[in-house]
Amino acid sequence: MSTIAAPERVGEPLGAPAAAPPAAPIVEQRIPTEVSAAWELELLIAGAVTFALFQLPGSIDALREQLMPKATGGWLMAVLLGYLYTKVIVYTLIAAFLLNLTLRAYWVGLVGLHSVFPRGVDWERMQSRAGPATIEEYRRRHSSIPSIIARVDNFASVIFSFAFLVVVTCLFSLVGSALFGGVAWAINQLVFGGRHGLLVFELLAFGFAVPLVAIGVVDKKYGRRWAPDSVAGRRLRRAARVAMRVNGSSLLGPIMFTLYTNVRKGLLMATFYATFVGALLIAIVELFVRLGAFAGGAPRYVPDDEAIRGVDADHYESMRGAASNPGAITIQSDVIQDPYVRLFIPYSTDRHDPALAASCPQAAPLRPGHLHFAIAPSGKQRDVVERNATAVLACLSRMHTVTLDGAPQDVALRFYTQPATGRRGMIAYLPTATLASGPHTLAVMPAPRAPDSRNATPLRPIEIPFWK
Repeated sequence: MSTIAAPERVGEPLGAPAAAPPAAPIVEQRIPTEVSAAWELELLIAGAVTFALFQLPGSIDALREQLMPKATGGWLMAVLLGYLYTKVIVYTLIAAFLLNLTLRAYWVGLVGLHSVFPRGVDWERMQSRAGPATIEEYRRRHSSIPSIIARVDNFASVIFSFAFLVVVTCLFSLVGSALFGGVAWAINQLVFGGRHGLLVFELLAFGFAVPLVAIGVVDKKYGRRWAPDSVAGRRLRRAARVAMRVNGSSLLGPIMFTLYTNVRKGLLMATFYATFVGALLIAIVELFVRLGAFAGGAPRYVPDDEAIRGVDADHYESMRGAASNPGAITIQSDVIQDPYVRLFIPYSTDRHDPALAASCPQAAPLRPGHLHFAIAPSGKQRDVVERNATAVLACLSRMHTVTLDGAPQDVALRFYTQPATGRRGMIAYLPTATLASGPHTLAVMPAPRAPDSRNATPLRPIEIPFWK
């Protein structure tokens, strides 16, 4: 702990009247002799790290924009969950460091003020500037500068510990979710053919959490009744020992239990959840804003849906941006100068897989429904795969009916992977040599909704206008 000695009394200024009346006896207030030993290091770290932290949100958003086009189904949920938890961590740290910097600046100001005026408020001089009742109330409520210095110093020193409690909790949850998600995905692929991923994940999570909660409940209710050397006592202690090794208490315990037993009851948990939920809400709102889910009230005569008599940039590869819908059907540009229209239809596992299984039972899957090595077939096996692929593409062509200016088109789909995004799907080329110069409209029927979808609205063709 560092020590800050109280400054010496300041002498009388030059030119003071020789016959000045004696001042009333005022007790000099002394600054606390013990303050946080690490305040200098706190200021240095807070300043440097705060600057670095402000660079992270943009990098996190850029990574999300790269991963979202390549993820579908459960993987998309994993990307969004990781994005939100990472944003909670970053925003919590930014808030903590900014608050610490602000409090330390206030603290330094108080220390400087006390060094200049070590006696604090001169209540004798206050007599001529306020009435007795006001002065009495001021004196009753007024805290001395040394006491404020001590409180601000303590609070600034605790902020980092509390912030890292939130951060470590989020990291533990994120790593645990990733671990359970990976195990659940492997079990689902190997045992259930990829059909029950969410159920397997929930069973693993509950199977991990319920025993830990049960051990804590049993210990609290029966732990004092069972002697440590009894059979039940020994079993309970072995269970508690295992629980302590897997529940993250080795990371969270030193900070959490210190704060929990020294801070007013209920305040710690209320502040913890308020911080976590507040940061999470900020991250969710920011995500919705970036995805275009929120819109202002004006202009009132322009629709929110850009597909309604509009030109939606998501449908044109030349106009797409980082925040574009990764599942949008696309053509190369809104102005076609090529002798063809290149149509790309993204493949959605959640929608296409069940739709193909239901509408095209003769089309066999082209991949096993579990983890496997991607080995190119050869010989007779390749001929079988070629026939299956032709049947699947024919089913997809019937599923995604295409019209050009209202006329049905006989499209020949082929499998395709976008090189820029890695998104898998189907591609087709429509000739434009016979089209007249001017506006045209390409309409594509989307894939049927997932079987568990609650949206009963009939599907409508997706219209993509272009100009030749």
